[in-house]
Amino acid sequence: MAGTKFISLMMSLQTQSTHNCFGLLLHPEQIIRLDFESDKPLLLDDVHAIDALISRADRTFTYNTENIRGLLAQLAKVNNNSEAHSEFQRFLE
Repeated sequence: MAGTKFISLMMSLQTQSTHNCFGLLLHPEQIIRLDFESDKPLLLDDVHAIDALISRADRTFTYNTENIRGLLAQLAKVNNNSEAHSEFQRFLE
């Protein structure tokens, strides 16, 4: 059990570190962090957990679609980039 807690701690620290780095490089409105809560540890090395992880990712994406659309629209506008605009249009479809 101690090994699981250690790995969980390391993953949490890596996530926080990455988020902090993005915070130093980008404006807050350019960052969307997608997380979900779990009442039990995630079994990342268990192939049977894949369907549950995909389901959680789908649900998290669905609940954050408007935020993601807003960010992509902002980035396409700021960059005035036709490729970014095309990606945004594909996302809207």
